[in-house]
Amino acid sequence: GRPGPAVGTATATSTPPTVLAADSFGRPVTGGWGSADTGGAWTTNSGGSNFAVNGTTRSIRMATAGSGPSIFLNGVSATSTDVQLTATTDKAPTGGGIYVSLVGRRVAGAGDYRAKVRLLSNGQVNLALVRTSSTGAETTIRAEAAVAGLAYTPGTPLRIRLQVTGTNPTTVHAKVWAATSA
Repeated sequence: GRPGPAVGTATATSTPPTVLAADSFGRPVTGGWGSADTGGAWTTNSGGSNFAVNGTTRSIRMATAGSGPSIFLNGVSATSTDVQLTATTDKAPTGGGIYVSLVGRRVAGAGDYRAKVRLLSNGQVNLALVRTSSTGAETTIRAEAAVAGLAYTPGTPLRIRLQVTGTNPTTVHAKVWAATSA
């Protein structure tokens, strides 16, 4: 005869993700962002004078056109990350627009993987994926493209999500949407 159908039980288990960094910014700080609730101290590339926390939100003051300050949690280290950020501006973009970058993996002396969101003066929102070298030179992973159906005005909170997984190869995914939408 023929064998009967296979009978058995499969059990799938999952472990909750490890939270490497989280910050509610529930403290007032001037001259930096202080220390995250989880993940250590925030470290800037340009001194703390362009950074502040008012007890609920954080701010970065753009000092000059064409360049901007950066801030990192240098104490966080992982090969796979899933990072989310809500960002907005208080002024409308002009000229070439305003860039907001979210870094998913940064290795000292080697570079990083990032999502670059560009806000244009006509309300268009563009998204690109790049890898930077140790000197800041960028290699495009995914060319900048307009985000269909998304328009930006100052004060509109945008949600940015960046996932970086694995090594050799590294896989990078990003998404940007209005924070008021699902």
